[in-house]
Amino acid sequence: MDELEEKPIGQPAKQAWRLVKIAFLIGAVPALPQVFGFQFTPSAEWTRTAFVPGLAGGLLGGILLPCLLSRHIDNMPGNDLKKLCAALASPLGGFFLGKSSIVIAGPMILAVIAGHQTDLTYVVDDAHPPSSRGCRSPLSLQELPFFFDKLCGVKNEFKLGLARGSKIVVTGRGTSFGIFAYGMRRFD
Repeated sequence: MDELEEKPIGQPAKQAWRLVKIAFLIGAVPALPQVFGFQFTPSAEWTRTAFVPGLAGGLLGGILLPCLLSRHIDNMPGNDLKKLCAALASPLGGFFLGKSSIVIAGPMILAVIAGHQTDLTYVVDDAHPPSSRGCRSPLSLQELPFFFDKLCGVKNEFKLGLARGSKIVVTGRGTSFGIFAYGMRRFD
């Protein structure tokens, strides 16, 4: 009598969730420094260059996450309402994770590993945008992705005379792809 090996029913779901967690961690890398008070700003040039690859990564994430979720939604914990919310949010979440993995996480990791003191030039979008709970006294910059388009804690004296289109130089640790900002000056 041959004995068949039985695999636990939840094993593929556990493996799928491990992949989702890994993708989440890579996509969530850009949020971690902001949680601890460090401001990472990608360069405007890198943002323009990485637009198409970032879009491709976002579309891939926006397709793969819902597909993965749909294959294993029955094995997910939670009630039907939670599963429905997860299924509806997964394309947008997958797009965000895929795009941020390419456009933000890559330059951020490179800045941590191979960064040095550098200066990057940015164009001001709005010198006096409204403050938020996580960003007091912001300065809004042009051509940067959402969540990374503001410098926080900018002194009002520095903002005086800045208008849309003014150039500033941001100093910090990083590379030509992005910078952990710790200082700024007006462009000469």
